[in-house]
Amino acid sequence: MLSEFVECMGFAPKLIITDQDWGMKLAMERVLTSTRHRWCMWHIMMKLPEKVPKRILVNEELKKDLGSCIWSELLEPEEFEETWLTIMDQYGLQNESWFTTMFTQREYWILAYFRDFPIGSLLKTTSFSESENSFFRRYTKPHFNLAGFMMHYNSALDAQRNISERLDFSDASKVPILSTEQLFEKHAAAMYTDRIFQQVQDEIVEAHRRRRMPHFEMEDNTEIYAIMDSHRNIGVIHHEVGTESYHCDCELFLRRGILCCHIFLLFKNHDVKEIPETYIGTRWLKTPLLKSVHNDPSEEASSSADSQVDDKRVVVTKLHSLYFRLFQRAQSNGNDIFALFDGMEELSQKLFGDTVPSVSSLGKA
Repeated sequence: MLSEFVECMGFAPKLIITDQDWGMKLAMERVLTSTRHRWCMWHIMMKLPEKVPKRILVNEELKKDLGSCIWSELLEPEEFEETWLTIMDQYGLQNESWFTTMFTQREYWILAYFRDFPIGSLLKTTSFSESENSFFRRYTKPHFNLAGFMMHYNSALDAQRNISERLDFSDASKVPILSTEQLFEKHAAAMYTDRIFQQVQDEIVEAHRRRRMPHFEMEDNTEIYAIMDSHRNIGVIHHEVGTESYHCDCELFLRRGILCCHIFLLFKNHDVKEIPETYIGTRWLKTPLLKSVHNDPSEEASSSADSQVDDKRVVVTKLHSLYFRLFQRAQSNGNDIFALFDGMEELSQKLFGDTVPSVSSLGKA
């Protein structure tokens, strides 16, 4: 099945998350040789009460220490191993088989081993897959034949597109409330979707709280800073002056695609007005700015046909925004909503020569 999947898609996935199914694990190792395989952390931790004696679970300090060790995004693999072994010694868990087994398999589920992987810290569970299963279950039934399945599947996709269009309209029309006077925060608000901007804003606010410029060292053409945030996490930043490139060893940008508070503090002190394009990425942008995340950049052409397609996409986005804006303004008034319907019906007749169902027939239906 995995071989057919790769042939159908044209490439193998970069990351797959499963439960602890050894059959899938062996198949992936044989077929998906370049794919990172990860186990669902949520399923593993949910099994904990079944795997260890009850006397262990009543110790609140143990659960707190274990949780901070397992779920931390900031620990390097060596730091995780040292912390884990310290916990085992402190609470006398060296001979508990579950802890011993899970430690030997740590590279499949612990966050520390996915710090080098884009959005690795976000993908901790199989919840995305389970959410999709739950969504499509509302539209399909086990007894459907292929034709029935395809019709209902298309209805499900239409529903998802409708939700996406509403979110696009919300992003286009909503004006976020800024928390600082930094120009790069205003720039972030114009670029990112609302939900991601809230995460970026948290990092900017964290940086804004710090007033003192940190000490730095100079190596060749690189400034090196060590910055501690309010959670007492230290980020070591390398700033190459000539290329204006930044790298923080907290790896937040690599894992999530957004800059960390440590780099935003340097932006503040260096009077940076806009986030450099290199650190904006392509995944979290508003629709008019969104770039493809699937196409190979080497395959992109600058022909007039591509330009026309891009122009069409921009107009389509504006059209969706216009419709939802008019609908929201008209729906609170009966006369306005009827007038909007009549206007759309008239436009349909003018463009296509057809007639949409009348308001009265829609009401009867």
